[in-house]
Amino acid sequence: MKLKNIKEITIFTGPEDAILSEVAREIPLTINYQTIVSHTLNLEIITNLSSLDIKIYDMAGRLVKRFSTDSGALIRASTEIEHTGIYFIQILSGNRVVWKGRFISYQ
Repeated sequence: MKLKNIKEITIFTGPEDAILSEVAREIPLTINYQTIVSHTLNLEIITNLSSLDIKIYDMAGRLVKRFSTDSGALIRASTEIEHTGIYFIQILSGNRVVWKGRFISYQ
């Protein structure tokens, strides 16, 4: 496995498991998701944090979805969004908010 830094860009090469392990070690939390979705939000989380609590709120601040994970490394989560609108994602580790994001869902 090679780890190269080029002007603030890190390139990971090697087998997928080794890459995920290296990314999780170097970067505590990496989130991959689409900001515009049709019915389904897919989250891919690479982390060295354990026990994440993922919450999704609507524009009125109502909690519409909540799920938890208890493992680190690679987490893939998919959830159905029933209504069109703007939603907010909050990821917590323990009582601490470690990431916030938003997305739009349309029918």
